[in-house]
Parts: sequence; structure tokens; C-alpha cells
Amino acid sequence: MRLYYALITHGPNPENWPARKLGELRPVSNLVEFHKQKAAGERFILKVEYCRNIKSQASLPKLNALLETAKRHGAFVTTDDFRRLFSRCDVAYRADLRSHLKAFGDHFVDLRTRKSFSSLSETATRQILFHDGPVTFKIKSEKKRTEPTPWGRNQVKEATKASAEVRARKANKKAEQLSEIRAELTEDRRTPTLKAIADEANVRGLTTSRGNHWTASTVQRALKRLQT
Repeated sequence: MRLYYALITHGPNPENWPARKLGELRPVSNLVEFHKQKAAGERFILKVEYCRNIKSQASLPKLNALLETAKRHGAFVTTDDFRRLFSRCDVAYRADLRSHLKAFGDHFVDLRTRKSFSSLSETATRQILFHDGPVTFKIKSEKKRTEPTPWGRNQVKEATKASAEVRARKANKKAEQLSEIRAELTEDRRTPTLKAIADEANVRGLTTSRGNHWTASTVQRALKRLQT
């Protein structure tokens, strides 16, 4: 069973809110989204605690109870961001709160760092300990890839086929225009070169299907279409 802990430090007390409204709170929505992504179908306990001014571990009875349970059963308590615990804790009490949490450190993890409290580096711990600004961490939603229906696959197939037919018609028309230029040049010289045909097409403002100037190689490829 998964154990989750959401700390609410701002706004009204959500103790009697319905589940749907609770889910709108960032600490709760982060944990719910994580569970959907990583543990869908598993049973879980989610405790929501409200405290606007943390003075010691005694200010967080629900967290303490969860940590005791996790330690007893070799489980983990997951919260969304350790910084929430310290951003609303008086600076004078933060060291004591840190010591208390380290006693359960192997059983307490957060989503932002994806680490247990005891495995954090000293630098990371200090950054958490002295964070005073707003906590804006938000877990990324996982976009589900929807498999196309047979009808949808058929529509894609038909659209691809139609697009190929349009491109083929345009390419054939370009080839016919080049063939006409070749025929005109043949009246003046015996065998017009591919470059001569390309130059004449460019002078007349004709372009390839991609809107580029003609070259000897693109003329050659285009004229080959008339041989198939």
C-alpha cells in the first residue's frame, strides 16, 4: 500500500472539503497524478494536513503518524516537495525539524527530488531548509497515446494515398511542360542538352514541384516520368 502526505500551508482549512475540491490543491494533485502514472490500481492512503505555522514536529501530527507507520512496516511516505515543510516553519525551529525528519529519512521521499530525505546532499538539504519563497513544483501530466481506430487508420491511409496522387499529377504536368520545351528546342538544334532545357524552363518562370529552379538532374528525373 502506498502512503502519501500532502501539506497545505495557505488558504482556508480544507479538512471538510469533498475529494474533488481537495484534488484542486497543488500538493494533492501532484500526488494523485504521480499515483496515476506510477501505481495505478494499487491501494493507497493519502493524508492531507493543514498547518500555516510550523513550530516543531508536534505541529504535524498526521505526518508523524504516517512516518511511524512507514518505519514500522518498511514502507515509504511520499510527499510532493520537502520545501513545503520548511517554508512555513520559523527559522529558529528548522534545525530541530530537520533532525526529526532525518530519524525517518529512509522512509520519507518527495517527488521533486525523487530521493529520500536521508540521501539528500548537504547542499540540497540546505536549499530545502532555507527555502522561503513560494513552492511552485508541479508534476508533469503524462499524455496518453490513443491508438487509432480501424476507421481512423483507414482515413489516414486514404489521405496519404490521395496526397500521393495529387503530387503525381503535379509532377506529370511539370514533365509535360519540360517535354514541350524540349520539342521546341529540337527545332533549333539537334539534341538539346538537359542543361539547355533547364535554363529555358527557368527563363520562362517554371519551377519544380518544390518551387526551386530547374537543374539538369531535376529535368532528367522529371522527363523519366514520361517513359513509365
